[in-house]
Amino acid sequence: MMKYLEEDFEFHKPIDNYPYEQIRDFASGWFTEKEGEWYRKQCNFIFNGNIIEIGSYEGLSLSYIKDTIKNNNNKIYSVDKELNKRLIRNCNKWGVNLIQGDSVNCSKLFPNEFFDLIFIDACHFYKYVKEDILSWLPLLKNNAIIAGHDYDNYWVGVKKAVDEILPEKKLIERIWYFKKTKLFK
Repeated sequence: MMKYLEEDFEFHKPIDNYPYEQIRDFASGWFTEKEGEWYRKQCNFIFNGNIIEIGSYEGLSLSYIKDTIKNNNNKIYSVDKELNKRLIRNCNKWGVNLIQGDSVNCSKLFPNEFFDLIFIDACHFYKYVKEDILSWLPLLKNNAIIAGHDYDNYWVGVKKAVDEILPEKKLIERIWYFKKTKLFK
């Protein structure tokens, strides 16, 4: 994977007045502690596996799972169309494999049934959420989890796409998740 220099990218400011914003020294974002703990717990069950996050902004959500690289011998990938200084710095520091590009095109870089966990938090418009789920779902191993963020009334496109494709999904705060089984087509 390619290393990016943080000086090559501008800092992006967070969305104003969104109620879930967290600001930390290393990253800003919209991930609550409860959501982060759920994410960490799921990744702590994975050993010698592959985890991917599609849409990482500055890396706040990645900060909850970064320790599984060392502790569980996992490989973590982050796909983002627009990179910024903080995401580049955090991924380089934590050992996360950063890939810049369109998520649908990036999904073609990996074989089917490669990932133990896929987390989608990229563009929140219906068309793109639907494309992301349909593009990445075949890359998920059986008995593994595909999940995503911002399932709420603010991002109706996320809700619509998830409800349409994965009606049996479960929720924890604003995270939706679904465990793929052999019976799922």
